[in-house]
Amino acid sequence: MIYPVMLNIRGRRCVVVGGGRVAFRKVIGLLNAGAEVIVISPQLNALLTKLVDQSQIKWQSQRYVNGLLKPHQPFVVIAATDSPDVNRVVADDAEALGALVNIVDESAESDFNNMAVIDRSPLTIAISTGGASPALTTHLKQKLDTSIGDEYIVLAKWMQELRSDVQRQIPSENARHAFWYAVIDSEILSLLRSGHEQAAHDLLRRLLSECVEAVS
Repeated sequence: MIYPVMLNIRGRRCVVVGGGRVAFRKVIGLLNAGAEVIVISPQLNALLTKLVDQSQIKWQSQRYVNGLLKPHQPFVVIAATDSPDVNRVVADDAEALGALVNIVDESAESDFNNMAVIDRSPLTIAISTGGASPALTTHLKQKLDTSIGDEYIVLAKWMQELRSDVQRQIPSENARHAFWYAVIDSEILSLLRSGHEQAAHDLLRRLLSECVEAVS
């Protein structure tokens, strides 16, 4: 059993060891999450080279040997070479530094595994089968991606914007929970789905006013 978690790595130093296709995919995920990325590899593919040229990542051009992680003091390390032996050395170094490590060829021995992600900011939906079936993961991602419409994104943004008002105006935690569920169970999603955004927003504000009055 694993512990699912969304990891905040914005501004944190992360090291990817490897310079190929898999390393590139990992680097992009880290950059999208706002990390500071350093790649250690004697060679880089064209896509990673472009990121270096654009100053999006830093490149340490050498083959990995024991101890190269220490000067960087990384928060997250990804061992993405095509050599299991090298990946194991990287993982051991990361463990010694207290960094979280992902080994691309030995997921069972990693501290964390990447999941398939549907990114509809501020909604993030992550899917994992625990390595049992990448094909099933892909199937579920495609199924969810087509069933979650833009109305959920709009509502999520509104709820995010309203959160501080709700915290301030509704002091009871139980009452706040009741309010949020009332929003979800209301006609707001249906109104958004049918293109009546203003009516949906008016209903949201009305529900908040009614809840505030009820707890006053």
